[in-house]
Amino acid sequence: MELDDLISRVEAATGPDRELDAAIHAELFGTVDAAPVGLTYRDAFHRTRGWPGPYHFTGSVEGAEYALPGPEWPEWQITRRFCTGYHANVGLGDDGRGCETAALALLSQALRARRDAP
Repeated sequence: MELDDLISRVEAATGPDRELDAAIHAELFGTVDAAPVGLTYRDAFHRTRGWPGPYHFTGSVEGAEYALPGPEWPEWQITRRFCTGYHANVGLGDDGRGCETAALALLSQALRARRDAP
């Protein structure tokens, strides 16, 4: 699945979605059953705590942070607008479309940042 398809699915989501989490994990890290190559200290921490399977990208802001391009995470900001929901800004990009939750807004923009990275 391509990042544009995943971005569309994220922006259409209304809350946490484990199938979408698995699709994102497979696209970003190439596997769902094992930890991705290049573990960060936080990845290793979660694995030692027995959190198997794909990350919870869609369920929390902390999970959505895993989708940010690395190794140095860019600055990001989430805002809530009365009529259009949550918006996120990653690095110097625009603030994207409104999403139902803060996690989905950050995830959408993180995937866009990965797609647009050189």
